[in-house]
Amino acid sequence: MTTLDERPVVAEEPPEPHPRARGLLAFLTTTDHKRIGRIYLGFGLIGLLATTVIGALLGMERLDDSAVFDSDILVQLFQAQRVSLVFVGIIPLTLGLAIAVVPLQLGARQIAFPRLALTGLYSWLGGLVLTFVALGRNGGIGGGDAQAVDQFLAGHGLMILGLLASAGSEAAVSGVEPGSRVVVEGKANLRPGGAVRERGRVNRGQHLTFGDQRAQFRAEREYLAVEQRRHLHGVL
Repeated sequence: MTTLDERPVVAEEPPEPHPRARGLLAFLTTTDHKRIGRIYLGFGLIGLLATTVIGALLGMERLDDSAVFDSDILVQLFQAQRVSLVFVGIIPLTLGLAIAVVPLQLGARQIAFPRLALTGLYSWLGGLVLTFVALGRNGGIGGGDAQAVDQFLAGHGLMILGLLASAGSEAAVSGVEPGSRVVVEGKANLRPGGAVRERGRVNRGQHLTFGDQRAQFRAEREYLAVEQRRHLHGVL
């Protein structure tokens, strides 16, 4: 008589997930549009503060009869104030607010290209560093160092490319996946003639394309028109 030794089959353990970055590294490498917007907003506030400080230094120069700064430094301070106001203050504040808030207003959980927005953020920061290093080397417009002037212009180009990349990624908000359908809750309402009209309402958390948003807006507008007619005709 032959005896078969049956060994229990041991299930293979699933592979361990890759460790995720935590702390500051996770914040700096994030693809969350809210965090990217906060970084822009933070640097925008710093830019406004720097503009205020530079404006105070220029005000001291105007009040004092004797020259506080020489002519080269004074020219670079004027240019640094304008760069800080526009490229470090106004534009990043506006762009950061749009990246953080607009997708939430449209009901989307994420922007279309978050990594492009993050790449644009660091491109803008790199151009910002190049620009202010060039200003410190007397390399602004009309500066005395030709290489620093080229660095100043290159920094401006890098800042503009980064801001355009972030703005383009925010403009295309991610919509419904191809072939998928948006789940709609129907709410029956009676027209004055007894016809049934459904009011479409998209579930919270669903992604919307621009066409879906227009369809939802038309449904809401028709519903309001029906409610107005019911009120005028006294239909309950």
